[in-house]
Amino acid sequence: MFHAVKLFSDLGFDLVVPFIFINGANMLEECVTLLHMYPVLFVHVTCPVEELRRREKERRDRKVGEAETQLPLLVPQDTYDITVDTYNFSVEACADKIIEVLSSSDKFGAFKAFWAQMRS
Repeated sequence: MFHAVKLFSDLGFDLVVPFIFINGANMLEECVTLLHMYPVLFVHVTCPVEELRRREKERRDRKVGEAETQLPLLVPQDTYDITVDTYNFSVEACADKIIEVLSSSDKFGAFKAFWAQMRS
């Protein structure tokens, strides 16, 4: 998948790629290796556990509690360019916050930080 992201970026397309990195799968390392030189804005999307459960129940195609069991497995736990809270803020407000940061590519530092960690 990350090779496709790289290809589309090389073709000049801007992408939004929703993806969850789980510890032990080495997906984050693969993604960073391929895309560390690209302008990647790494967004952390958060909401309370109770809200995760409510959303799973509302969707009816999810096992209630599955997202909660995955929380400790998520990587990274703390290195993002921006965090948006989809419980306390509307989708539009979260999108506006992301759009505001997009205008400052100098703030896209998470992948570069991961790359430096991987190389040291």
